[in-house]
Amino acid sequence: YRAWLARYPKRGLSVAVLCNAASANAVQLGRDVAGIFLNGAVGESSKATDVKADPAAFAGRYRSRRDHTTMLLEAAGRDLRWRGQALRAIASNEFVMGEEVLAFEVDGSAGPARFRMKGPYFGERVFDRVAPWTPSRAELEAMAGEYQSEEAEVTLRVTLEDAGLVIFRRPGTRMRLTPRYQNGFENDELGSVRFLGDASGRVNEMSLGSARVWDLRLRRNSR
Repeated sequence: YRAWLARYPKRGLSVAVLCNAASANAVQLGRDVAGIFLNGAVGESSKATDVKADPAAFAGRYRSRRDHTTMLLEAAGRDLRWRGQALRAIASNEFVMGEEVLAFEVDGSAGPARFRMKGPYFGERVFDRVAPWTPSRAELEAMAGEYQSEEAEVTLRVTLEDAGLVIFRRPGTRMRLTPRYQNGFENDELGSVRFLGDASGRVNEMSLGSARVWDLRLRRNSR
């Protein structure tokens, strides 16, 4: 869930936003509403707004070090966007998204290797740039199996179908996995799903990550 409250005393306006989905950007929605009543005059940052930045240089997929979920930043014309929301450039390597600032660390001609996201609610989070991954059928077959967590008292069964990996949870939940980076997947319900191997490279664990669960481990049952 997401919520945001703002008051503009000099203009006699208050805006309250309540969202029943964690994916909603309550800050941006609230500011958009306030902008309608204030004719677009919503204060955000004292930094300059006419900074020139090339969005294509920063576009790509980035993975959180905290929970391993990813953010896909896309270049659209002169904008850098996340889920359709335009990020505002405030420096050659910094952008504002709602009340958070994304500061990119550029590694020479290779482009940005990561960015640090700083905001009032979640502190500082680091996102590393990841390369896209198209797994082979053999790689997917090596991940199929049954995984169990005694801590969460849950058992998940991973199977390989024509379109990719699918997780089944009793009694009848079915969740398809989308590959994002090497051995890493995502699902709208589970968040980040990673398959981890032992010293020999055999997959023996699954790790789940989301905003509230950072690294829940499920051990693979022996075949």
